Amino acid sequence: MRTYYKQFYFSATHSSSFSFLVTFCLLTFVLNSCQLPEKTNPETQNKTAGLKQTASKPNYTDSIETEIDMPDYPGRAPLSFFAPDSVEIHAVLFHQGNSLPVMVLCHQAQSSKEEYEAIASRLNLLGFNCLAIDQRSGGTALGGNNQTAENALKRNMPTDYINAEQDIITAIDYAANLYKRPVILVGSSYSASLALKIGCQNTKVTAIACFSPGEYFENQGNHFIKNSMGNACKKPLFITSSKTEAPEAATFITASAANYKTQFIPKQEGIHGARALWVSTPNNEEYWQAFETFLKDLPK
Repeated sequence: MRTYYKQFYFSATHSSSFSFLVTFCLLTFVLNSCQLPEKTNPETQNKTAGLKQTASKPNYTDSIETEIDMPDYPGRAPLSFFAPDSVEIHAVLFHQGNSLPVMVLCHQAQSSKEEYEAIASRLNLLGFNCLAIDQRSGGTALGGNNQTAENALKRNMPTDYINAEQDIITAIDYAANLYKRPVILVGSSYSASLALKIGCQNTKVTAIACFSPGEYFENQGNHFIKNSMGNACKKPLFITSSKTEAPEAATFITASAANYKTQFIPKQEGIHGARALWVSTPNNEEYWQAFETFLKDLPK
């Protein structure tokens, strides 16, 4: 087999032109290589399957601007937004589908959004999007870190139960704007009481679910929550608690003017708050059955 080689010869003039061309190309390559990489905002990077999020601007409006790309498939994403006093509220969005209803999940005292980690996953399977939030009145007792409480303390903001009301209202606005629909508001212990107060008055709340509500606001009076509900609260209402707490929970059912309201009293003693739905609670399935029935029969 013959191999042919082509040889190239340059005159002095051609050689100079070639040298100039090579020098120019090398210089261009070096300059391009030295360019700084384009800056990226870490808050706009994907943190989980298909959900891109940033914190909203720290100014409160009736309809909070969101910057989330919403896919129509499930995903879980941490995010944050700002309360009226500029405290950053941390949350986790459990997204199931754009056209599905949405719940705002609020934890009990000394707790955090992690109270709802397993609960939200099951609610996803039932066909609900969920926004679980850290309120400023909370902690680490039930696992996880409450970043909102940490932010409030750093800013020397009060963190009593009543101070968390603005966090819940802001979360309602955020979720309602995100999904373009009113929300189902879920509360646990003190936040269940706030859910009654807020939910009865807020047009962006379509139904209320309360786990162990009570008159926990001593500085506001013995009947603060019942008085806050008003006489014409007609939002669909689900209330449950431990068996011991059932008599007090019944007073809120009585105060409600809703046509569709349910109080579930467990056969066993049960437990305080939304932990009733935890798998570690022996009779969690009877709580789940009652809650699922309420959700299934909500007026469309």
